[in-house]
Amino acid sequence: MKDKKNSNIVKIVKYAILLFIIYNMIWLLNVLVRYKPYTKGFETFEKNKSYYSVGKNGYVYNVKYPNYLSFTGNMAISKDNDRIGLIIWPKIFGNFDLGLQINEDNEIYSYILDAKRKDYNKSIIEKNRDDIEDLKKKAENKFNIDLQ
Repeated sequence: MKDKKNSNIVKIVKYAILLFIIYNMIWLLNVLVRYKPYTKGFETFEKNKSYYSVGKNGYVYNVKYPNYLSFTGNMAISKDNDRIGLIIWPKIFGNFDLGLQINEDNEIYSYILDAKRKDYNKSIIEKNRDDIEDLKKKAENKFNIDLQ
């Protein structure tokens, strides 16, 4: 009876280890397939974590890999004055979520750009619409993505 109980515990531990190894492999593939291509031609900020590129006219691009065992990393773009920053979160199965940070009158406003969200200050977004669209176009060109 005791041997059967011990063998069940050993099986459970083996399955748990196998699942952990599989999860690690999926995570690594996500980083290599989903994020690494965006860092081509970028400088290393922190090896295997964060990369940046300074583009023409002072645009700064950043790619941050997901933390270990997390699937959420991001890409970002801002202009050299850092007044507006666009944050892009690649989803696992395609598409992107967008975020925005605007420094307006010494206040920093952070938004997730989503048609369903009604709680953000639309006047600030409308006031900066041209700059936001400019950042989206620059990000699309730099990262070869479609944010529409």
